[in-house]
Amino acid sequence: MALRNVDNALKNALVDNVPLQVYHLVKFEKPSNINYEKNNQTVPDTNFVYLTDAPYPVDFDNQTYNPTQFGKVGDVIENTEAKATGMSLSLSANSLGRNAIVTLTCSQLAAGGSTTATVDLDLFQSGFQVGDEVKFEGSGVDFTARLNRIRSGTSIDITAITATSAVSGAQVTVTYNSGAITALTSSSLTALNFQSYINKTVDVYRCFANPKTGVLYGAPVLLFKGIISKGSLKDSAAGKSEMRWTLTSHWGDFVRVQGRLTADEFHRALDGSGVTVEDSLIKPQYGSDFGFEHADKSLNVLAPYIQTKTRPKLRKKSSFFGLKQSYSMEQETYKVAEELDISINLASKFIPVVYGVNKIETIPVFADIELGELGAVEGSTTGTNEDSTLYNINVISEGPIRAIYDVIIEGEGLV
Repeated sequence: MALRNVDNALKNALVDNVPLQVYHLVKFEKPSNINYEKNNQTVPDTNFVYLTDAPYPVDFDNQTYNPTQFGKVGDVIENTEAKATGMSLSLSANSLGRNAIVTLTCSQLAAGGSTTATVDLDLFQSGFQVGDEVKFEGSGVDFTARLNRIRSGTSIDITAITATSAVSGAQVTVTYNSGAITALTSSSLTALNFQSYINKTVDVYRCFANPKTGVLYGAPVLLFKGIISKGSLKDSAAGKSEMRWTLTSHWGDFVRVQGRLTADEFHRALDGSGVTVEDSLIKPQYGSDFGFEHADKSLNVLAPYIQTKTRPKLRKKSSFFGLKQSYSMEQETYKVAEELDISINLASKFIPVVYGVNKIETIPVFADIELGELGAVEGSTTGTNEDSTLYNINVISEGPIRAIYDVIIEGEGLV
């Protein structure tokens, strides 16, 4: 392990083998459909969740890290080779779905502003804790705030995450709304793709403090800095609910599968209600492009067709005015109407990016069949049999290519 650049106070404490209290600070960017990097914007502080596994709130870098929701931090594996490493972050999801109806009085707040509001219900006894993010909804009221302090139950200190006008004695519903926990269940974010949380940043610090006074030995040490690669919610009726985030270092971007997915939700950046989120589009023109609308649907049809079959037939020959007869066995051909079960199952796949000259498989994104009319039946030599036509659209690659040198079907080149 490389020697980290830590404060001399911490080095001396480690050398002297003094008792240490070890805890972590986690700065977690909440999942959202806003791509700040795309527009070169700075992520606002209100779009982060600040968590700690210390038994008390910790102030660091002008932010308060609260001990609510925190589960555990996974192990960090270090290597001298430059490659992607990862760790896991577990958060408590026991508050998921918690809500209460209160009468709220609150002054006007801009995003990031703080004030003391009053409610007519003890939120702590209702299951809410300091550090929780909650949503206030009611007639003319709709904003999100963080609970900084619960004073004697009915007086609360809040920081507005979204702006709100003044509220005077309005009946509202308070709902638990921490983005780090509700990301996979929120109706405002699409659960069909991962652009709402993929690549969101997470910083994990390790702190060493005096167990008696709580004073830190030096500044917190940056243990892990990475991005979110996967999320899963585990619910148990008999035990605790857990939100687990899988993190990867910045090298994860170099090994991640790149490219666009042949899915309508991903292509047009649809939210949970099927509306395009402009800030999440890879290109603005994709918002009105319905080319992948049928890219993950199945086609099952019975296509009629005429098949020619053969069967043995006994043929009789007579000669000498019927006095002599002979028989022979011949093969007779006849036509019969049959049906073919055609099943095409389309699935979303990543569009390849082609470098140089490559032989690649196409990705079907649309299929349909136009059935022809059928008129021939067994024993008939007349009738019509219009051909059924299969229409198929395939994706080749992402971006422009210079030329297609050959098209190979069933092992045979057609060009």
